[in-house]
Amino acid sequence: MAQVIASGSNPYDKTIKIDQGAHDGVKAGMAVVTVDGLVGLVSKVSEFTSTVMPITELDSAAPDTLQISATVSGKEQQVFGIVDYDKENGVMRMSKIDENANVAEGDTVVTSGMGGVLPKGLVIGKVLSNQVGDFGLTHTATIQPAAKFDHLYEVFVVMTPDPDKP
Repeated sequence: MAQVIASGSNPYDKTIKIDQGAHDGVKAGMAVVTVDGLVGLVSKVSEFTSTVMPITELDSAAPDTLQISATVSGKEQQVFGIVDYDKENGVMRMSKIDENANVAEGDTVVTSGMGGVLPKGLVIGKVLSNQVGDFGLTHTATIQPAAKFDHLYEVFVVMTPDPDKP
């Protein structure tokens, strides 16, 4: 468990600083969660602290952005999509959902584990609505994040085994 020791009040820097770093085994790209859901990803690591980029700050237009591969939990037919944050409307979106997928209001969206970036099953949020996406070939769901970003005091850094180590 890590303590939040600072959060950016600068509108151009919404990062969060936690009291765990390289000394504790934290590495860039690790997921950071609360008991409610996914908060963000470790973006910078120093010896005893780390900087966390909240999922609400992931910019899909940036060339080095990380896209979150997601699925809807509890469905017979697997539903996959890509989650990002729509800054213009202030909501999260799950895009590239198959047009035949059954996504409904209230469904829980979790990380899929695909892509090798985030582990499978971290709660991202709940579906608020589902609409036809680009050219009518896919759907896009609007998602309410599960984590409460206005009261972050304690978070967990998700440490997964390194596949390159024996």
